[in-house]
Amino acid sequence: MMPRRLLFVSPACALLFSFLSTPPTRSQNSQPDQNKVRTVVLKAPLGQVKVYLPGDIAAGDTMSGTVTTEPAGKTETEKQNNTRKLNGLVIHEVNKASDSAEEQRWPVSGGVIQKLKIGPALIGNLQLILLDEKGKRIDIATIPITPTPNPSAPPNFLIPQIGQTGRLLPITGPFDGNSANTNINIGGTNAKVIAESPRSAFVEIPKTVVGPSNIKVTDNGSSATGNFRALKIDLTAPKTSLIKGESTELHVEVQGLEGITQPVPIQIQNQTPQNINLTGGNTQNIVINPSQVTPGGTFNWSTPITGTGTGGFNVTGTIPSSASPTSAPSPLPVTSKPTATPTPNLPPPTKPEVYPAPKLDPPVTFTKNDTDCCKRFLNQNGELAFWDEKGNGFQMFRNKLTMKIDGQEYQWEFTQDGEPFYIEWVFCHLADHSIISQLTSVMTRQVKGANTDESGRTTSISMAGPYRDEKTTRPFYGFQFGAQKIGTSNKEYAISFSMDEETCKWSFQLFAEDETISYSTGPPGSPVQIYRYLMGNNNLRGPNSSTQGVWWSNLYRVAGEIVSWQAWLAEHPDAEQSQALSNAFDVWRLLVKNAIDNRYGSASAADKQLFDQMRALLSPTSLSPGQMNQVFWKFNDLWMRFRNDAPPK
Repeated sequence: MMPRRLLFVSPACALLFSFLSTPPTRSQNSQPDQNKVRTVVLKAPLGQVKVYLPGDIAAGDTMSGTVTTEPAGKTETEKQNNTRKLNGLVIHEVNKASDSAEEQRWPVSGGVIQKLKIGPALIGNLQLILLDEKGKRIDIATIPITPTPNPSAPPNFLIPQIGQTGRLLPITGPFDGNSANTNINIGGTNAKVIAESPRSAFVEIPKTVVGPSNIKVTDNGSSATGNFRALKIDLTAPKTSLIKGESTELHVEVQGLEGITQPVPIQIQNQTPQNINLTGGNTQNIVINPSQVTPGGTFNWSTPITGTGTGGFNVTGTIPSSASPTSAPSPLPVTSKPTATPTPNLPPPTKPEVYPAPKLDPPVTFTKNDTDCCKRFLNQNGELAFWDEKGNGFQMFRNKLTMKIDGQEYQWEFTQDGEPFYIEWVFCHLADHSIISQLTSVMTRQVKGANTDESGRTTSISMAGPYRDEKTTRPFYGFQFGAQKIGTSNKEYAISFSMDEETCKWSFQLFAEDETISYSTGPPGSPVQIYRYLMGNNNLRGPNSSTQGVWWSNLYRVAGEIVSWQAWLAEHPDAEQSQALSNAFDVWRLLVKNAIDNRYGSASAADKQLFDQMRALLSPTSLSPGQMNQVFWKFNDLWMRFRNDAPPK
């Protein structure tokens, strides 16, 4: 269900590159294309070899590429044995069209072909020959060669402005065809060069790069930079195999859209129409408008899937080639020497030297840089903002807190000892286990809308950092703010906010003048992911697993996630998510029942009483949210009892 990607494993076979004008044994005559990578497949009894080369190959070129192997075999053992048999051979090239008799060799196990030179007088086809250890030909394929050299490359590197995480990105410019001296850095990570010609290079966008960043290209002493955005497209479905007439739903999530000002298109394609049908068509072009993007930079879309046959299915999500400008002109002139690159135009981070850490008693430790979630949500102006689809929400900027409910705006300003108290900096630099509360020395002043005086007694603010080392609950950041009416003890304005440290999903509850707004981006970890975790973790299923405290801690964490999802689905009905959650709970219930059965015989009287109460709570086939809460708190008692158990000797 995930978008297809090139898979690069240890190559294991021998290839002979030769340049001949004789007819090929098997032709692979795709048209030369500067914007594509050419894939050449050579077949062998033990599997096949794939060679990735530039799409435009011409006489006189120097080029580079990559090689992978796909060993045959029904089992992992067979595949490993075939890989070992194929490994250790080399790629051999004899350039018969050149004036030199120099031979070029590359070990296939290295996975790369670098500085492959094509003679300027070559006429005909490039032949790729697969040889065994004894030099016997196994397979041969040919690639058409442009007989006259291609036009020279553009004088500047032309960098696309958008791409897809994990997929190939073409960059045109004055390359030298030798990938050994090419470095392309995307978002601070060096990207793998898949193929290179004198006119273009193709790199794989690192999977860790998502959202706006920049690209720096360096090749043979020349360099350039450009702004870039990497989108991550995730496709999931509760069911991944259907029978005819059965249905499920395709869920599409696009990440990395924060700050877009123009529509972005994506394309969804059904690659298995013999098994399924996508409602709306098997090829669907979706246009994402800026107004549809969440504050976290994501876009979500779904469509029903109906089985037309029986079996699994494959759906891909991609960015059409037309989505990105052909190239964005490099802001740097290309010279024969390295040039200094300007600082990319990224959102301004909050830095300690600009916003100093406040004086707190007791002292609190802060992180050196913005936390990862804050980096995702800080906008171009340095504001930390969280809004629902109706414009309700709040933001922190420097020492000001702004809340909006139903079009009404409220704002407070914070100071400490006459100096600004930078609440946004404090929240974005919370270290693990940091707790800030009862800030009586911090003064709050009404700025807009709110009816609050300047006394610290009428306002309260607290923040909490994550507990990453506590495995029983998900680590989260918390922010609480409350303001009273003047002359009373009643809260008139309040913000309650929490954000998952791992996924950055968040929820808030706002209160202002008897109006209450609640919103959540959804609990972290989907019901399908919870189910897969329970089914795929062998450490949860062994006969002695429940004798270890870590087992109870893991089941306790999952119970909390199930409760959160049940509450979410009560407000956001979704039949398929509910079914997936029910499946996850059934597995969780079975694991708990088996643990009780295994431990009951040797349990104390007090433990048996806990076990009996838990069995009674788990006996109904389906549980209401109230019953599930009872299960959770009873399991909390069990977890408190057994969480420190050590494995038996």
